[in-house]
Amino acid sequence: MKKAISVLALISIFFVLCYKEVMQEHVDKHIVITEDSKVTFEIISRTGSFNDIASVEKEVLEAYDIIHQKLQVDDVSPLTIKIIVEKDRSATCYKNNMNEMTISENNDLVVHKLTHILLGYGLNFDASNGYLTQEGFAIYMESKYGKQSFPNFGISEHKMMKYLIDSNKEIPLSELIDGQYDGSLFRPFMMKQEGLTLQWISFIQAGSFITYLINTYGLIKFESIYNSRYLARRMEEVYGKDMNELEQDWIVYVRKSQKELKRAEQKKIQSYVN
Repeated sequence: MKKAISVLALISIFFVLCYKEVMQEHVDKHIVITEDSKVTFEIISRTGSFNDIASVEKEVLEAYDIIHQKLQVDDVSPLTIKIIVEKDRSATCYKNNMNEMTISENNDLVVHKLTHILLGYGLNFDASNGYLTQEGFAIYMESKYGKQSFPNFGISEHKMMKYLIDSNKEIPLSELIDGQYDGSLFRPFMMKQEGLTLQWISFIQAGSFITYLINTYGLIKFESIYNSRYLARRMEEVYGKDMNELEQDWIVYVRKSQKELKRAEQKKIQSYVN
């Protein structure tokens, strides 16, 4: 009898906890629709604060307007994007049957991740078309219109790139677009310091190179190479220079135009540098 009562008590506790979790999610869920009615954001806060939802709502609507208007994105199909706000959670996003992105309570990388979802990544949000233009452009957008967050933390991508060049840590562009190798750079095993450092370097280089292309040749030309499968060939078609020439021009520009990182700036990247 006592055993049966104990089991019933455990079951009751389980259902109470589940009920509280469901109710909490219901209370902290909010739906917001963009002005053009093409995108519905379902915002769920798991931080226990309604202020997080209001903050995210404002930021995602502003981010959508920036991406939609500045880039003249006219072919957005109606879709629903679920945004989950977690405490101390690295930003991730997925695009399969359901668009979903997880962000920290500080709303880091909202512009970055929304750029991925709206503009596409590979054939089906995968690595089929590499990483360089997709990550580089998302970093460009986050730096220009978002928050001071990973990977450059409010410091110019070019200034960071000069640090990599001066430290002999830069990675050749040929490796960053190599389909057999780029995954180990942009998506390395993150449980070791080496993986963390490789990803950070890859992101800085992608952000700096794509920013250079956009600022030098314009956004329209860049849109012609974005998410291209045969990127080296496409760059030569669009820019009239092969990848090696573009790479050398970019490195020369960075070396001539950028100053060294200040001590306070170096402290921001200590955890990413071996």
